[in-house]
Amino acid sequence: MLTYIKQYSNPNGIAIDIGAHIGIHSVNMAPYFKQVIAFEPNPITFRMLHKNTASIKNITLVPSAAGDYNGITHFSASAMNCQSKITDTATATNAVKIVRIDDFIGTTQRVPVSFIKIDVEGYEIQAFKGMYKIIAAYRPAIVFEDHTGANAQYLKTTHQYVITKINKTNYIAH
Repeated sequence: MLTYIKQYSNPNGIAIDIGAHIGIHSVNMAPYFKQVIAFEPNPITFRMLHKNTASIKNITLVPSAAGDYNGITHFSASAMNCQSKITDTATATNAVKIVRIDDFIGTTQRVPVSFIKIDVEGYEIQAFKGMYKIIAAYRPAIVFEDHTGANAQYLKTTHQYVITKINKTNYIAH
């Protein structure tokens, strides 16, 4: 990931880490961007994210999921935190806040969104829809996970991105 962070770095730009987990990528982004905004809805993982980034002044933490609406959603927390995810079922273990990135960040600030890392266990398209205006306005590089091809197809057809495979399940849209 660091290779792509450096390649698409912008010391005057914003990087967004959606599904920040414990902050490894947020910490790696911090030296290369003016601001990093890290979204993590899992309350247990968020505490670790806070600890791991507390001394880094240009990282803003948001205890929310990213999606295509603002409100509350159901969240299933796994014993393996990397498998936690948004779910449609009310039997999920947590109710968490969900935000549209377009509403949270907006496209009127002077600092462009230059880079997005997203790993939200199958909820990527809803998150992409919630940041449609940001993607259209700034055309950031987007590193994403894709197990079915749907995320790549969405970014290709909706935003005309070129998709490059990084490894078995990770891609970059540029």
